[in-house]
Amino acid sequence: MDYSPGSLVNSGFRIPASADSWSASLEAGCRVLEARCGTQLDMAVGGTKFRITHEPVKNRATFFKQRQKTKGRGFGLHNRARGAESVGLGGNMDYGLEFFIVNIHHPDRGLQFAEELFVALGDALQAHSSQMTPRAALARIVKAQWHSVWEDKVTRLDPGHVTPAEALLPPIAQSAFPQRAHPLSPHHLGWINYWSEETCEYIGFPSALSGHPVLEACYRTPRGAWIAKLGREPFEPRNTAHLELLREMYERLPRVAMRIAKDVVVHEVPRQYVASHWESD
Repeated sequence: MDYSPGSLVNSGFRIPASADSWSASLEAGCRVLEARCGTQLDMAVGGTKFRITHEPVKNRATFFKQRQKTKGRGFGLHNRARGAESVGLGGNMDYGLEFFIVNIHHPDRGLQFAEELFVALGDALQAHSSQMTPRAALARIVKAQWHSVWEDKVTRLDPGHVTPAEALLPPIAQSAFPQRAHPLSPHHLGWINYWSEETCEYIGFPSALSGHPVLEACYRTPRGAWIAKLGREPFEPRNTAHLELLREMYERLPRVAMRIAKDVVVHEVPRQYVASHWESD
């Protein structure tokens, strides 16, 4: 998950982990990010959890080749700037599934810049899927909808007051597990969604939304993927109309997200002792 500053949060690109395309896709993503942000991703994060290091990267092809030999392929590349002009790209394998999660960090330059970069990166990375949602809205949706799954136990941090519209959102798993998730299933629905042609075929888009006005805001990318934009106005926290639309989209696209069965007992965990990136209401 990208926790970069700004009004929109990109929740990572799921890309194929195939050995013959992985490095090339990441290099293409780096070049798009560099060109759009006017910088160079020539530093790598390393070290241990006790001592983080930042080392220059002289040859990205060699760097990616070395990372591909490791089990999780985890890495983080960034420019030399700090603060508002910090730019980064990194990622790791996702829970044994056959795809890699790419996280992006970039300056906040407005909604149009973020959307155009989102499209360009999705195509360059040959991504299966990704989502982008305003930070405040996503923070509230995470509290109301997302659950942790560990073997047969399902838990949720105490979401506080849940509105009737929030209560109608289908509960979904925060983390995917290989025995229960399909690699082409998007993790969740965002305000703006990037779906490859293969992903669209799997989830039944756009045919499942035939005749729906939301399609007026959706469009194809140069690569042939779809940008499924759920309305022209950005999602807002607890906005009933936005939540009702989101619920309808989940109903029409049942293969999106790993759903929690209705008869599963959910254990709520007190929030006061849990640090979270999603503490705003």
